[in-house]
Amino acid sequence: VLHRDLKPANVMVGRFGEVYVMDWGLAKVLGQADRHDLRIREDDGTRASHIESARRRDEEADAGSSVVSMDGQQLGTPSYMAPEQARSEPLDQRADVYAIGAMLYELVTGLAPYTATGVRQPAYRILRDVVDGPPKRIEDLQQGVPAELIAIVDKAMHRERDGRYANVLDLAADVRAFLSQ
Repeated sequence: VLHRDLKPANVMVGRFGEVYVMDWGLAKVLGQADRHDLRIREDDGTRASHIESARRRDEEADAGSSVVSMDGQQLGTPSYMAPEQARSEPLDQRADVYAIGAMLYELVTGLAPYTATGVRQPAYRILRDVVDGPPKRIEDLQQGVPAELIAIVDKAMHRERDGRYANVLDLAADVRAFLSQ
């Protein structure tokens, strides 16, 4: 099952350290067709993508806002989206690996990918940035982060899905190994 909208707001830690993943509204069972077409489409008249924030139409959104298509179907949250998800391409489990890597990026830097302190960008701008290239390097945002941890985040957020961990279990194994050092 692909979640397709993993972000800090959708992950909770319980009293005893158990992890809960919330808001499965965009989930998709692998091998089954989507019930809704979630792709962003260009408007023939303006050649601009029709997207909105989930909180308020036509308002600038923060990194935690979901992007929705014009018919109101949520697509995901731009700062945590894999490039292929931002391009409306078919997804596999590596899209969720990317989103977990983006959450690790935020834990390490204090910023969601493709955002800057004190700067609010519209969700469509963040979405375009995701497609255009990688976020700022961790080393440029936060000094003293161990190279091993940077390597884990970089692999989880690799631009090409074949360069990422094959699945969440492989990512978890590397995180556990890092934490046990």
